[in-house]
Amino acid sequence: MHRIHSATGATTGRIVTRVYSDAAKQVPDWGTLSRPARWLALRPPSAVTIDDCRRVDHPDTMRLAQLKVAPDTVEPTTNTTTDGLQEVIVSQLNPTDSASGPSHLALGDGGDSGTDASNTELNNEQERVVVTQHRSDGRDLFTSTFVDSTQANGVDIDEVGLVTSDDPSDDKLLNHSTIQDIEKDSNTTATIDVILQFRPA
Repeated sequence: MHRIHSATGATTGRIVTRVYSDAAKQVPDWGTLSRPARWLALRPPSAVTIDDCRRVDHPDTMRLAQLKVAPDTVEPTTNTTTDGLQEVIVSQLNPTDSASGPSHLALGDGGDSGTDASNTELNNEQERVVVTQHRSDGRDLFTSTFVDSTQANGVDIDEVGLVTSDDPSDDKLLNHSTIQDIEKDSNTTATIDVILQFRPA
C-alpha cells in the first residue's frame, strides 16, 4: 500500500518508481549487459536523451534506447528535500568548501515513520546503490538509479533518499521520501528517478 506522509520540509520535485518482474525475459542479452546498459534498456523511449546514450558503454545504445519494456507498476510521488540539501547548496557557493552532489541512493524499509526536512538519514536504511545517471538543465537536477536483481533482496523498499557518499558516517541526506512498496527479490528490478527542483513548482 502506498503511504503518503506529511512533512514539515519543502516538497520539491518528484520521484517516479518503475518496477519490473521480468526484465530479463523482455530485454535481449540481459545477462551480458552492464548495469548502465540495463538501465537504458528499461527507460521509456520518450524519456531517453542523446546524452543518456553517450554515457552508456554499449555498441548499440540506440537499439537499447528504443526498446519498449513494460513495467509492472509506475508510481509517481512527491519529494521532500532535507536541510542537508540546503547545506550542500550553500557550500557549493562557498569557494572554500568542496561538498559533493548525490552519488548514491539509500534504500530503506522504515517508510511508516514518515519524513521530515530535519532528517539526516533514512528511518531504517538497508542498502545504498550507486546513482546510474544524472543531469541538470540549470534549474532541476535529474537522477535515475537502477536497482538490479542482486540488490536489496528481501527488503520491502518504501523509503529512499539521495546521499553524497557511500559512507553513512560521512555524508549528507539530500531528500527523504516514501514510495510505494517494492517487494524486492532476485526476480525484481527497478528504476527510481529522483528530480530535485530548484524553482517554483
